[in-house]
Amino acid sequence: MRRDLLPQGNQAFNALAITLVLVLTGCGLFTSPSAQSADSAWQSVAQGMGVQDWNESLEVSLPDPVGDPLVGETVHILIMNRSDRLIEFPLGYGAKALLYSQEEHSWIELTNEMDYVGEEDVLEPRESPASNWVAQVSVRPAVPSVKEETILRLLVIGNVVSTGPSTEERVGAYIDLNISP
Repeated sequence: MRRDLLPQGNQAFNALAITLVLVLTGCGLFTSPSAQSADSAWQSVAQGMGVQDWNESLEVSLPDPVGDPLVGETVHILIMNRSDRLIEFPLGYGAKALLYSQEEHSWIELTNEMDYVGEEDVLEPRESPASNWVAQVSVRPAVPSVKEETILRLLVIGNVVSTGPSTEERVGAYIDLNISP
């Protein structure tokens, strides 16, 4: 059907409806309040960790599907270096677990009950199949019982390596898991 054959009232209504949807979307009214609060609270936590580069140089994923993580359950995370730089990690890849508290509108760091042995590790840039650009770390967050659905954020943090020792430039990546009561 040609647009010029539509009655003028319908065109005006369509334009108004599209404008209204764009305004409401821009205001965040179609985003859940808990997601907005979690994102807002995350900004201050992320700044406190001194990491400017989240989920850009590094990527984390789950090698296996995970249901709701329970207390004492181990979650395995794959870490991939997507940058063209060496990244050095402390023992356990700087793995942390944070739980979003809907009541307090803040992220709470959970105890990672995993014991790590060994030394720090370096992930190389993904330049060739022979390079060490992927690693796996296991995390066992002490997840408390929750009253409502919330978010468990698992993250890793490392430092960029220049010629010589690692620098103060910190990079990190995280993945969110939904937790249900």
